[in-house]
Amino acid sequence: MPRSASLTRSSVWLFFLLLLVHITVTRGHLVGSDELNVYQTTRALFEQGELAVGFTRNVAAGPDGRYYSIYNVGLAVIALPLYAIGAAVGTIAQGLGLDSWVAVLEGNAIGREPWRFGGDVEIFFVGLTNAVLTAWLCVVFYRASLLLGGRPAPSVAASLALGTATYVAPFSSGLLRHTAEALFLLAAVFHLMRDAREPSRRDRWWAGVMMGLLVQCRLVAAISLPALLGFSLYAVWQRSRRVQDLASSRRIVIETLVPVALPLLVSVALYWAVNWIKFGSAFGHYGDGIESRFENPLFDGLYAFALSPGASLFVFTPLLLASPWAFRWWSRRRLSEVTMVLTVAGAYLLLFSKFSDWHGLPTALGPRYLMAIVPLLLLPLAGWSQTIGRRVWLVLGVLVAIGLVVQAVHMAVSYGSVHHDAGYETYQPSFGYMFRLEDSPLVAHFRVLRDAPHFVDLWLVTVYRNFGLGRLALLGLPLLALLVYCGVKLMHAIRELGIGRSDP
Repeated sequence: MPRSASLTRSSVWLFFLLLLVHITVTRGHLVGSDELNVYQTTRALFEQGELAVGFTRNVAAGPDGRYYSIYNVGLAVIALPLYAIGAAVGTIAQGLGLDSWVAVLEGNAIGREPWRFGGDVEIFFVGLTNAVLTAWLCVVFYRASLLLGGRPAPSVAASLALGTATYVAPFSSGLLRHTAEALFLLAAVFHLMRDAREPSRRDRWWAGVMMGLLVQCRLVAAISLPALLGFSLYAVWQRSRRVQDLASSRRIVIETLVPVALPLLVSVALYWAVNWIKFGSAFGHYGDGIESRFENPLFDGLYAFALSPGASLFVFTPLLLASPWAFRWWSRRRLSEVTMVLTVAGAYLLLFSKFSDWHGLPTALGPRYLMAIVPLLLLPLAGWSQTIGRRVWLVLGVLVAIGLVVQAVHMAVSYGSVHHDAGYETYQPSFGYMFRLEDSPLVAHFRVLRDAPHFVDLWLVTVYRNFGLGRLALLGLPLLALLVYCGVKLMHAIRELGIGRSDP
């Protein structure tokens, strides 16, 4: 079988394996107002073909007096196919008299319109959007790991670790925009790196499209664009200096920059157009009062993201402790790529260290505004891991195991269930619990799981509570069988690829 076919097969089976993993740990309902905001926009687009939503948080009135989300519509549009599937499944199942199975998918009714977080089949299916995007993210990470010199087996292992034992994993359950942000940022980096190694117009177009989607899903992610475009300009300079005549240099510049810049410009124009439809303004309401929201002392934010028990990247992704050695290995091979990635990561770190709401609470545990850079900071892991000894592998295994526990605790209980119970609303000083280990949110989650397991908030657990062990088995056993099947097929695909390097 051709190597490219084996690579495709391994990517497909890795995708489905991780998708199934994240379906098994989904909550089946929405949690925060940000998720509700995205869902309402998706529903409005599908049901009415418009953007107006009910009055919840993070909405603003347009010139027509109706309310619209202040956020970009990117993720809401991406979720449309899953909403359509949910609507079709609900209609067909009810038509066949399978009302109990409809109830399994609907889950518990939570809230009332417009603050309705659960109890609809469409909510369940739209809630799987990030499960799909997380699996896709891990496949891109796998291909990027191969590009950086990783062999198939270590690259798959690193990708599985990314999807299950890092801060990426908890965001697969829900509808926050950070997963889409991480995916399109990593995909843009991947295509730019591949084009720099072997010039490809197709990769340049894909890089531009990914950057455009990045802006559509999360506007603040535009802070990564200077580094990405700077890397593209560096590639232009490298190519143009190899030719002698001016005409050839101009052609290289045009052929390199137009495919990258054009989709990005279209995305910006679309962003302005949608805001004009909603608010009669090209810039909308997203930036209202933004100048007063960056008053956090810089070093306080840096300390929180590095060392605090409530927001440290290393607490929520222990594997990042190995990154300095992995980046040292990478910098000896491709310093320009390392510079691009570290510049993007530095921009995120500096911006959100100054952000007054650096904690990202109460939407999710940990440094959620930095989630998008976690895959970038783990990119050289697979290639570097091939150069280390057994003792270091043992250390990496321990870090993965700790990461699995951290993500399991994060996913098992919704943060909102803990926030009030832990007394965080009245804690003094405000957000001081983020810096005290014994009072930190992750420790509070451990306590909840130990003392109040009824707070566990997973779809399959809800099915067991509502319908008993028999219905759980009817769902769980096929999922388990599919997981095993995908795992076996993935191992076969890896074996076909062999132990040599692969060209992704």
